[in-house]
Parts: sequence; C-alpha cells; structure tokens
Amino acid sequence: MTPDMENLTAQSHIAIYASLLNLDHDLLKAAIELAGDDEELVLPCARYLQLYSCKESAIKQVKSDYAKGEMWYYPGTMTPMTQEMALMQAKTAPAQRLAELERLIGVRKTALWRQRQVECEQHSLTMKERTDCTTQILLERKKNSWSALETAQKLELKGLDLPYSLRMEVAREVSFIEPVTDTDGGISEAELEAQAQAYMADQKEVMGNWLPQRQTEVAKALANEIAHQSSELIDEDNFNPQHDNELSASGSDDEGEGEPFTEVTEAWA
Repeated sequence: MTPDMENLTAQSHIAIYASLLNLDHDLLKAAIELAGDDEELVLPCARYLQLYSCKESAIKQVKSDYAKGEMWYYPGTMTPMTQEMALMQAKTAPAQRLAELERLIGVRKTALWRQRQVECEQHSLTMKERTDCTTQILLERKKNSWSALETAQKLELKGLDLPYSLRMEVAREVSFIEPVTDTDGGISEAELEAQAQAYMADQKEVMGNWLPQRQTEVAKALANEIAHQSSELIDEDNFNPQHDNELSASGSDDEGEGEPFTEVTEAWA
C-alpha cells in the first residue's frame, strides 16, 4: 500500500483532534474563511479540508500508479487490487469521517445562526421599560392630538408592538384615505368634454323639436279618445225617464179623476 493510502486510514486522520501547526497555509486560510466568525469551527473545518485534500491526492496517485503498470494491494495483504477497487478504496476510506465533520460543521453553523436570530429578535428594553414607553407615547398622543398613523409611527420607531385597539384605529384611518387617481387609464378630460357636448346637443334636439311634436300628438290622441267616448253615450232627445207601461197605467188613473195627461217637454239639464 502506498503512503497516501496509509495516511487515509491512519489513526491520526480518524481522530477528532487536528493541529493547525503543520497545516498547509492555503488549507488554513480556507478553513478560517469557512469557519467565519466562529473560532471553534476552525479546527473542524481544517480537518475536513485536510481529509478532502488527502482523498484527492490518493485518487490522483492511484491513477498515476496504474498508468505506470504498478499495483495497489489490499491493506495487510499482498493481494493486488484492480484499478476500480483501488479508486473505490481511496474514495471511501475518509468518507465516514468526512460525513461526521460535515454534520458537525452544519450543526454548529445552524446553532450559531439561530443564536444570532434570537439576539436580533430580542428587544434592547425590558418588558417593564417597553410598557412604560408605550404608555408614555399613548399619553403624548392625547396631549398632542396625534392620529392613529402618527402614533403607530412613534411606536415603530421605538421597536414597540402596536396595541390591538391602535391597530384597529389605523385600519379605520387607512380605509378613509382617498385612493390615488389613476392617470394612466380611464377616460381623458378631452374625451369626457366631447361626450358631454354630444349629450347636451342631443338634449337640445329633444327639447326643441321632439318634445313639442310629441305633446301635440298626445293632445290629439286624447281629444280623439274623448270624442269616441262621447259618441257612445245616450242622446238626450231619446232619453225618457218613465217607461211606456208606467205612462199607460198613470193615464188610466187620471181618467177616473177627469184630469188629462200632460206630456213632459222640459229638457233635462
């Protein structure tokens, strides 16, 4: 087995501890960049980069040796390996340790990110200080007659939460704000004026010509209807308030008394 394969499987490369003293300068610089602000991640990152570099060197060495006709052997034996098996050994020898380091670095960075997120979300004021500050701003609102929006801005500048009642007032004030006029769409002033002029001309035509003519037609139709209804009424000359039989009976009674019947000739009003 070549020294490169020995380095991949050696105990020094499997151990957790890694020293930065003899580490290549480029690897050390890359480890510091990868670790970021967390100094405790420098060693794991350096270890990860060291193992990864060693693996790549072993792969190159395997390809070079087999190209020259040399052979690699199974660890502890003199049994030769094929080139594919030697490449697999070079890739898998540090695989477990690389996976452990990747997990360690990932967990550490995730924990650091969550810690920073909590620090950003935490308010610089205590709960009592925030309550007092909110109360003071609300009192100043009454004194200075601030609107709900102005009060909300004061609280937001302090990084304070808005009370529920104030949020409702803000929503109410916003609903009363007149929307901005859309100047890019809709009808223009010139088009609106043209439509208004056309409407007024149409109304002038209606009031000047059509309406008088229509009034004349309606009056004529009304007169015709009145004349038609009058023709269906009973003529006054043919109207007799008494039936012929009643006249005959009345005449018989008058004859016994010796008084002649006088026909009514008075016209009905």
